[in-house]
Parts: sequence; structure tokens; C-alpha cells
Amino acid sequence: MNKIKSVLIANRGEIAVRIDKTLKKLGIKSYGIYSHADKKSIHTNIIGNCYLIKSHRKSSSPYLDIDQIITIAKKNKITAIHPGYGFLSENADFASRCEKEKIIFIGPSAHAIRLMGSKTSAKNTIEKINIPLIPGYFGKNQDIEFIKEKANKIGYPLLLKASHGGGGKGMRVIEKKSQLEKAFYEVKNESKMSFGNDEIMVEKYIESPRHIEIQIIGDKHGNYISLNERDCSIQRRYQKIIEEAPSVHVDETLRNKMNQASILIAKKIKYFGAGTLEYIVDKKNNFYFMEMNTRLQVEHSVTEMTTGVDIVELQIKIAEGQKLPVKQTEIDTNGHAIEARIYCEDPLKNYLPSIGILDQFKINKFENCRIDLGVKDKTFVGPSFDPMIAKVTAYGDTRLDSVNLLKKQLQNIFTSGLETNINLLIKILELDEYFVSNKKVITTKFLDENLNNIIFHLKELNIDIFAIYIFSRVRNSDLKNLSWQKNVNLQETFNISVFNQPYEFKVRYGVLNFEVIYGKIKKTYYIDETNDNPRLLFNNKELEFDFLESEKNLAIHYLGLSYNIPTSTENLNQVKKDSNIIYSPMPGLITNIMVKEGQEVKHGSELIKLSAMKMEHTISSESSGVVNIINCKIGDLVAEKDILLELKK
Repeated sequence: MNKIKSVLIANRGEIAVRIDKTLKKLGIKSYGIYSHADKKSIHTNIIGNCYLIKSHRKSSSPYLDIDQIITIAKKNKITAIHPGYGFLSENADFASRCEKEKIIFIGPSAHAIRLMGSKTSAKNTIEKINIPLIPGYFGKNQDIEFIKEKANKIGYPLLLKASHGGGGKGMRVIEKKSQLEKAFYEVKNESKMSFGNDEIMVEKYIESPRHIEIQIIGDKHGNYISLNERDCSIQRRYQKIIEEAPSVHVDETLRNKMNQASILIAKKIKYFGAGTLEYIVDKKNNFYFMEMNTRLQVEHSVTEMTTGVDIVELQIKIAEGQKLPVKQTEIDTNGHAIEARIYCEDPLKNYLPSIGILDQFKINKFENCRIDLGVKDKTFVGPSFDPMIAKVTAYGDTRLDSVNLLKKQLQNIFTSGLETNINLLIKILELDEYFVSNKKVITTKFLDENLNNIIFHLKELNIDIFAIYIFSRVRNSDLKNLSWQKNVNLQETFNISVFNQPYEFKVRYGVLNFEVIYGKIKKTYYIDETNDNPRLLFNNKELEFDFLESEKNLAIHYLGLSYNIPTSTENLNQVKKDSNIIYSPMPGLITNIMVKEGQEVKHGSELIKLSAMKMEHTISSESSGVVNIINCKIGDLVAEKDILLELKK
């Protein structure tokens, strides 16, 4: 047995912090790495012994630089490396290099990673085990004309997928022939950028399936256990945002079949360590192998909370050569756990990443909730990495208990400075037919089917927000000497932006009170200055809220929802900006320009492809016109608000 005395965590953010927690519990010394962008990140503070990974042209990300990581490990005589998830976690060359350098890789063998890390070879392997597969093409021929032929034989709709990697990146649904070629090159570009490999595969797209995965763990002595299933059907852009265990729609018969299939696969490939078998389940409860993730999953927390198993601890013990300390008969799922992923992105702008300084991340934590946090106050959220900043997992005796607790916990998180998806997550959990009565089945089409309704309710605005906005303007003033106290009945008109929508309202001032007028709605609010801190009252009840004002925004947290209101003229003007000028919505890399100067375009026409946070984003025209000037070229690095293109009518 090779005793692990020290571990280099070859990752960043919340997963680096998570791994460090178990290492500290086991008394194992931990080391970390960071890029220039992560110098002040939370994982560098918590881990302590962290080393800079310099950017290099050979690697799209410093966290993919095998040579630098190995050098740090050898220089510090580190026993083992834990890759976390993403980056090098499913890189067979990295696992092989660790073995060559006599460094323990906390993960499966390089052989298993090669076999299952590529979706193509994985499906070819599974085909021989007689486990159902989704029809498709998983070969090496990547010629577009050949792919077109295969696509015609398989039949539409289709799913194009990156053969290497995961996390929802490098995936497109193709409804008809005319969409294939364009999507083919998009997926290849995204795959190359995210995983360093542009090989893709084609499979039949199953309509409205459930996404169910099985967590398995094996040791180096041929022992295997299953920690049962997780339901990961709620996704955006094929990336999970809510996961739960157990699945409310998986009965004991289906669970046993999937467990047995997963253990069989693990045995056939002599797998050891933690791994996840992912399946598509159709309306008739038929399940099809989709892929195997040869690493720790983002959503492992829901399994840990329902089984009581520390998966990272088992990974370490297995890497040392120990036998599994638990048997399958000792594994039991108790209660229910549900996890939500918090992203810095704007759901009202098609999940556009929100880049910049996260001024504040404030949590009122509840019992039976687990917070995996990857940021702190004043953290810079840049364009180079996935926009996930935290995970929140809630546990309860029943599914309803865990759902209600998760909703309560999300309502008690206050962020400022950047847009997040927290409001979206809350509104999802408020859909009772899915989470209370269970009348409707959650499928991977969940957001497609419900987003318009969710967005509608997100945009419903309580007039109290206007009152809080006014209160924020006077809270630090000497209320007795305010100018409007000397001119009672003074009326002002305000124009603000909430959820990227312009709102105009009026305020009529009284003596320590003011009336907010919005359309036909009128409400009078009072300012109580009897205490050291003035309070805002309506109907003699205090409005309870948080707010934080930064240079450009006022963040308000009220009744469980967060509102970012631009306060600078620059931001306010963005709402009313000239639709003939196309700005960059974020920092990024120009990967494609689909128009030429002099070309006529219509509203919604695709203009430019921008790569940020390892995803390609399409910038479309907001009006019809003719392309007058193109201010960028392919390969340019652009900043937020840079003018990319100008139209003329």
C-alpha cells in the first residue's frame, strides 16, 4: 500500500476547496495551483500552499499545463495529485505522466480514461457488453460529407457531441439537414477550445428523455459498489443546473437494472476509483448508455448527503491501494437531497455570462444545507473559466422537505455586482406540479417547456423596489434637512432599469414620507428616523431588505429575490443604446464573422461568434439594415462594450 502524505489539487474554485476539506480531515498536507487570474481566489487562501501556473501558448488554460503541474509536484516531493473535475481530470496522458513520475494519480487508470473518456471508444466498448445504446456514429472519420451520409441514415433530429469532455460543452441538437454543417463546425471549435480535441460523434436525439446517472466506486482488488442514482434532467445548454437523489421517477426495478448494468461495465473495463455512468431514460423506462465520466462529478454532494459516504475520501483510500471499506449491502439511501448550481450569468439574456467583480456573496446558512463556494467578496469572475461560482445542496427526510429547504436557502443568498441565476433557480422550485404534486415528469426539455412562464414571473416587479431605490438615495442624509422636506409635494420622475427593462415612475414627497406612482398604482411609504438607522415602512410595517451600492449598480435583495439596478449614466444608456451599433456583451475571443461589409441583414441575423467561458456565443442583429463597418477580425480579443460592428438603415 502506498500511503499518501501530501496531495496537489490540480484544480481551482469550489472543487479545490471541497477536496482540501477531506484532506484536512484525513491529516494529509494539501497543495494548490493558481493562474494569474486566480491569484486572489478563495481556493488560494484556504489551501495555503499554492503555486502559480504561468500561461503558455501550448495550452488553452494554465490548468491544462501538465509539465508545470508535474514540476511543482516533484519539486515539493508531493505524493499524489487529485485532478478534481474538468481540466485534466479525464486526460489519460496526464494519468500516464503521473505514473511515469512515480506520483499517485487519484483517479482511474490511464487505460480506463482512454477507453471511457472518449465517448466514441466508450460506446464501441459498451456495444460489446450488450447494454442498450442510442443509435449513432462513433467512428474516427470526421469528414463533413461522411457525417452527412451517416446523419441521413440515423435520421433527424440528431445530437452532435464532443467525443472528449463533458459538462454540456460541445453539444448541439440538429432538427433538420440544413442545420448540420454549420453546427458541425461550431461543435468542433467549442470542443477543441474546451478539451483540446475536436473529434465529435453523432447520435439519434431522443425526445424528452430523463437524464439519470449511477455513481459507482471500485477498488484495485475487484470490489465494486453502487451509490445509486441521481436525476440530472434540469439542464440549460445541456449543462445540469439542478440535481437530486434519489430520482422520484425511478422505481426499484429500474434502479436495480441500472445499478447492475453500471457494475457490469466497471468490471469489464477493470475500473477503479469513483466514476459515473450516465443514461438516457425514455418514456417507457427504457434506458440507454450515454457516457461514462471517469472522475468526480460536480453533483457528488447529493449522493454524499443521502448515503453518508465521503466520495473524495474513498478516492484517496483506493488510490493508496486499500480495499473498499464498505460493501453493497451496507449502502442505503436515506432521505432526499437536491442541489442547485449558481452561475454568474443572465437568464434573461439567454444565459449570457456575467463578467466582472462580484462585490458581495452573503449567505444566511441553514441547517441541513451544504454550501460549496468558489468565490468570496470582491472576486473577479473572468471569461476564461466556467461561470459556476457555488453549489447549494439541501437535505430533508422527504423530497418536498429538501425542495422547500433549498428554495429557502437560495432566498437567503444575497449577491451584488454581477447577475446570477439565483432568481431563476427559485422560480423553478416554485413550479408545484413538478416539485409538490409530482403530476408532471421532469425531462431534459424541462426548461424549454417552462422558460417562458418562468421568465414572465421573473419580470413581475413589486413596486416596493422603486421605494427601496428612493430610500437608498437618502439613507445617509440628514433627513431633517433634506431639500424636499422644505418643499412638500415636490414631484420627480425617475427612469431606471430592472432585469434589463426600462421603468419610469414618479415620486411625490411629503414630510418623512413619499408616494410612489407607477401607472395606476400609488403607494405611500414612511421613513422612520427614531433609531440610529432609518427604516422604511409601509402600513406601519418595516420593509426588510438588503442593498449594496457599488460604483455602477444598486443591488437590492427583497422577498427572496435579487435586483441589480444600474445607477451610472453609462449603464442606464445601455438600455436605450442604438440598435445599429453592435457591442461586445463581454470580454472574449472573436472566432467567426458571418457577414461582410455591404451585406444586408435582418433582425435576428447571426453576425459574430464570440468565445468566452469556454462556450461560443452568437451575437445577432437587433435590427434590419446593411453592414456598414466591421471593427473586428477573427482572432481578436475584445473587451466588454467594444464596438464590433455598425449597421446603417
